[in-house]
Amino acid sequence: MKVQLDTLIRTLITAGFSVSSAQRLPQHIEIKCWKGDAFGLSISYLFVLTDEEEFPQNLIDLVRQSYATQGKSIVFIAQNPGENWLGWDEVLEIMGGAVPSWRALSEDYANSLLTTATNKLPEGVEGEAWQLFEYAVADGLEYVLGHKVRKFGGTRRGQRVSDMIAQTSDDTLLVIDAKASQEPYGITMSELRPLIEYVQTQVKRQKGSIEVRSAVIVAKAFKQTTDTLIEVSQEFLSTTGVPLCCLTTEVLIEMVQHISKNPKLKNSIIWRKIFCRAGIVQIQTLKEEIKAASDQQVKRDL
Repeated sequence: MKVQLDTLIRTLITAGFSVSSAQRLPQHIEIKCWKGDAFGLSISYLFVLTDEEEFPQNLIDLVRQSYATQGKSIVFIAQNPGENWLGWDEVLEIMGGAVPSWRALSEDYANSLLTTATNKLPEGVEGEAWQLFEYAVADGLEYVLGHKVRKFGGTRRGQRVSDMIAQTSDDTLLVIDAKASQEPYGITMSELRPLIEYVQTQVKRQKGSIEVRSAVIVAKAFKQTTDTLIEVSQEFLSTTGVPLCCLTTEVLIEMVQHISKNPKLKNSIIWRKIFCRAGIVQIQTLKEEIKAASDQQVKRDL
């Protein structure tokens, strides 16, 4: 099916649902799950998915008839939204965005990210440390942003492209460069030249589509002070029209942890406030955004 069953199940579980079964049938998929409400009661759900653009009315009637006496809240999902069903993208948005992978939520994620960031391999792991660092950064950002991160660096070595491109829920594009190094990473405009050229190309390519709003460098630590990084970012901005943000691995780990506690707020966060400011990405900004989103979000009627 075009709908990604594994992605939906991960997203449901992350959003607080307990999945009891998932069954593929000739015309559709049924996922049975339950979730506790604000009063401590368990609500039983049945998610019914079809690969069609619209959900066939005869199939809706058949499913409702089959479960008429079981007291389940039935959610019908098709490719596009309709009067009696929800669209695939709409469902994921309600739950705070897709969870493409479990990897950022695994017990060894933090250790893997921090170790490969120093261009070293975790114990018992094989491969290129710098490439595994890119993968770990992508895993973390995929979970935090709720969108698939496109990776280029490890597979297109030697070309002047960034490691990754990520889209945020508020329709901005982040150009991301992951830098594995044993020492704190030092940023200079000369070293940034390939990234500058690629950002300039992406700004042109994305005209009339998704706006490139920031370039993000991810490293375990940075050699320069915050004030110096701000100065470099401002020079980067004057050259490309896009600010440069520096994200440490410790902050990325904290972002994953905070979002895992508030997964449904992913799409309510104004990511531009976090990634589109010059200098270092601050975890405090994310905390403030999560609180603002929680306080200002209109709750659904019971």
